[in-house]
Amino acid sequence: MDDGRHWPIQVFGTCGPRMRDEIGQMVEADHAASASAQDACGHQSQSVYGQFYAGISERFAEFGKLPGAVLMRPGRAPYPMPVVNGVALYLRARFP
Repeated sequence: MDDGRHWPIQVFGTCGPRMRDEIGQMVEADHAASASAQDACGHQSQSVYGQFYAGISERFAEFGKLPGAVLMRPGRAPYPMPVVNGVALYLRARFP
């Protein structure tokens, strides 16, 4: 098994490689949609693009439909978080 498939299988189970591929596609699609919405609105603030995390949370919720996965709402968060193979999936912002 190549290194690209071993980690996602170990962490997320048999659906791991599929998730690895789909996460990249989801992030790319939501980024493009958010950037287009930001451009279309003409606002100087970045508040429209700032809704990216709401959109990606909605996209990630699809993983809650996988076998053995559940959707959980962390605390009072306004979004559900998929937990697959006991591992919560969320997108963490990284700042330089």
